[in-house]
Formats: sequence, C-alpha cells, structure tokens
Amino acid sequence: MAARAALRPDDAGVEDRRARIGLPASPRLRRRVAWIALILGGAGAFALVAVPLPNHGGPEAKPGVPSLTSTEPGETSPLGSGPDAATERARTKAVATVRPLAGQFVTAVIRRRDLAAAHSLLIPQLRSRYSLSDWQAGRDLPLSAVPKTSFIPGATVAFSGPKLVGLVMNFNKQAADSSGSILLAIRLRKASGRWLIDYLRQGHGSRSVSETNFSPSGFSPGSQSTSLSAWWPLLLGLLGLITLVALVEFGLSGRRRGKG
Repeated sequence: MAARAALRPDDAGVEDRRARIGLPASPRLRRRVAWIALILGGAGAFALVAVPLPNHGGPEAKPGVPSLTSTEPGETSPLGSGPDAATERARTKAVATVRPLAGQFVTAVIRRRDLAAAHSLLIPQLRSRYSLSDWQAGRDLPLSAVPKTSFIPGATVAFSGPKLVGLVMNFNKQAADSSGSILLAIRLRKASGRWLIDYLRQGHGSRSVSETNFSPSGFSPGSQSTSLSAWWPLLLGLLGLITLVALVEFGLSGRRRGKG
C-alpha cells in the first residue's frame, strides 16, 4: 500500500489500466511480451501474403517439368540432342497428346453429347465432385453460358511438361455483350500412363485478361497446395529470431544485474 501511495495519480492510472488488460507488472516481462507480439505479428503478416500466392517453387518447377512459357500452335524450336532435347521432345509430345483430349472434353460438354466419355477424362476427385447424371440433365456443368452452336476454339498453352500441361480456351461472345469472352483453364496430368483432367476453372476475359495471361488460383504448376516442407524455412527463421531476441534480452539483463 505504501508503494502504491508513492505513485503519482498518472502512474496509478497507468498501473490500473495495465492490470485491467492483463499486462505483467514487471517492465522486463512487458518488453519480452512486446518482442514476441512483434515477431508473431510479422510472421502472421508474411503468412497472409505468402499463402494466397501461387507456389512456383514446388516439385512441379524442377527441371524437366512444366515450362511457364506460352506455346502457340505450330511453334517449333530446334531440339538438338542431350537431356534438354529429350525433355523438349517429351513436352512437345505431351502437348500434341492433350490438345485433342481437351477439345474432345469441351465439345462433349458444350454439345451435351458423349458426356460419359468426357466424365471419364476427369481424375477421381473431380468425378466425385461432378455428377454424370447432373451433366446429362444440363446441371453443374464446368463450362456454362456457352451456346451449343459455339465454335470450339484452339487452346493456348499456358505451361507444359512431360507429365503436366495447362491449356486456356477463349470462347468469344457476341460483340454487343460487354461482359467479354468466356475463358476456360483446363489442366491435364499424366498418371499411370493415362492423361486425365485434374483442374477446371471458368472465367471471363477483359481488356487486361485474355487467354494468354489467364491464370486463376491453383492453375499454374506448384500452386495447387502448399506442402508442410514449404513452411519449414519460415518456422526455423521465426524460431531463430525468437532465440536471438531472448539471448539479447538475457545479456542486457545480466549487464543490469552486474551494474546493480
């Protein structure tokens, strides 16, 4: 009580506010809490920025798998010889294989025919999401608002690899329709010797978005999900920073004790 009485009114008010919000009375503990809050806040801000961004540094970005350069129909390049040439040949073969499959799938969905064959081109996860009976009834189709008489366009290659190819199709709507064209991102993956569709996403074109740069979330290689291993550098860096702050605080406390 005597120590409390020695406080000035302003100091007493500050102490009361600290007590109400649960802050420790010790200045040293308050500094440590502030440091930890600052570190966790910085890590949280970094996570909010890092998580939504596509991860292009995952397994799919290793040499020999998808290239993010666009490849138009008829575009060729000298192959030469060696590992790079073999990879390029495999990539070219992959693109040539998946183009007809994508065209077959899109044609079936728009024309509402051969839907069973189109449904069989989906990976099991997408088959469980899309019901064949719904498709046959005209419901829950992955490509909507496209008339049955629409021209089936060629596909622009967004990225390609021996076992993964991403394509984008542009369905131009009438010029009087200001909403722009309809874009479809479709990705095919080779597994157990068979190419299957593992990603479908419809979007709309605009003055700044076309089939050459349409890249919805999860479409590009490595952006499907973020594995736990991708977070280890962040976690280790956070632990290292906390350890450094604790050591600095311990050293300063030791100096203060020595002076006292």
